[in-house]
Amino acid sequence: MMPSNALQATELAAPSACFLHRVKFIAGAVPASAVQCLAQFDDPHPAHAVLQQRIAMTDMQVLSDDIAQDELWVVFAGAGLQTSHAWRQQLDAWMRTDEDATQPTLETMSFGERILWRPGRALIIGNPERYAELLAGIVTFNWYEGALRRLEKEIAASWATADDDIELTHMPQQQHQARASHVNACVTRTTRWRIAYTRLETRLEKAPAVLTSAVRRLYNELAMQAEVHDRLVSLDDRIEVLQDLYELAVDRLSEHRHVLQELRVEWLIVALLLVEAALSIWELLT
Repeated sequence: MMPSNALQATELAAPSACFLHRVKFIAGAVPASAVQCLAQFDDPHPAHAVLQQRIAMTDMQVLSDDIAQDELWVVFAGAGLQTSHAWRQQLDAWMRTDEDATQPTLETMSFGERILWRPGRALIIGNPERYAELLAGIVTFNWYEGALRRLEKEIAASWATADDDIELTHMPQQQHQARASHVNACVTRTTRWRIAYTRLETRLEKAPAVLTSAVRRLYNELAMQAEVHDRLVSLDDRIEVLQDLYELAVDRLSEHRHVLQELRVEWLIVALLLVEAALSIWELLT
């Protein structure tokens, strides 16, 4: 991750006690409509985190649950009497609405700030002076964890196909040669997964140095609660299994194709010898 022009704490310390920041992750150039570029990422592929909207919220305002997959909604709420207990409860309920059972809402503290996170949304209750640096940490963690989550889903979706392709790894038949292009595509895909995994691993195992020390601790705490290390180990094993499967399938199909080609050549030689023998016999008879 490369540093960017972060929001200043003074910009966040406005009269409203609660703000909604809508962040969008995009590939390519930053659009002119963006309020601000919050971060630039290189891994697992180049992207930017841009601030689309910064909205001052009114007391007991209802938040939508319709959040796009490439967005992150971060709500900042003042601690103590700045926001009512009822509203904080409502924001807490919004965080947990239809939460993914595989990734429940995470909760931690950072020097007095209460922070809740789940993919695509976050709630920070505390001192407005820390909102800028906390936003940077949440945006960064959401990007890398989201990339890990997408990689996990892609690999999980490939298991059914992989199970069907096991037969290609031993004694393939002639009809299996029609699946050679599919196997080659799978080799390419698993290699891309390995590259993406390698680029993600270091980013998730260790908080980026561009973050402040306090936010790096927050980042590492979220990574620990999200079981990032165990997920990376599991993902590494799955990619290795799939790579071995398709590399073996390529070898077996190549060997089988080579055998078929040799057989064709041998049969052609036999056919030519038979023709030659037939011609010789014809000459003798005539």
